[in-house]
Amino acid sequence: MKSQTLMFAVSLPALALAACGEPETTTTTENLAVTDMGVANDGAMMDDGAMMGDAAAMNADQFITNISASDAYEIAAGQLAQEKATSQPLRDFGAKMVEDHRASTNNLMQAASEAGMTVGEPQMTAEQQANLEALRSATGSEFDSAYESQQVAAHEQALSMLRSYADGGDVPALRTFASNTAPVVEGHLNMIRDM
Repeated sequence: MKSQTLMFAVSLPALALAACGEPETTTTTENLAVTDMGVANDGAMMDDGAMMGDAAAMNADQFITNISASDAYEIAAGQLAQEKATSQPLRDFGAKMVEDHRASTNNLMQAASEAGMTVGEPQMTAEQQANLEALRSATGSEFDSAYESQQVAAHEQALSMLRSYADGGDVPALRTFASNTAPVVEGHLNMIRDM
């Protein structure tokens, strides 16, 4: 019990930093303690409680599939934002998402090619498709609110996958891609959070 209490006490600062958006500087032991308490480390929780974005356990094919789907979603959602957002900053953000995530897709294809792999046609997840459908049916301020909240969640998830794969991915060219792309996605996340 004493060691569990100590692990819990050591984990609290890590949780506080994560909640503030500060870079996580915890050790593996602290992450395990947090995970044992039911909080995911380095990944977004899906609705069913399963991890999505735990790229440390993700192989190269899974990483390519998930990141290409994320890019496809961002491009489609960004195009909708350019058409439907009521504020110019959101329309501009949508345009930036289209441009930057097309560049991300090109960089992913180049990294995969260097590794002797290919990037197939992106297949969005059911959640991404449902999010796009919700955006298509929303109008006015309802659209703006839905787009902003979806963008925060999507960029948190993508950033988690990129950071995790950069730290422990199984293909060096893809690790480099993940490392180079993570700061761009973090910039997007900060932009949308500031709107």
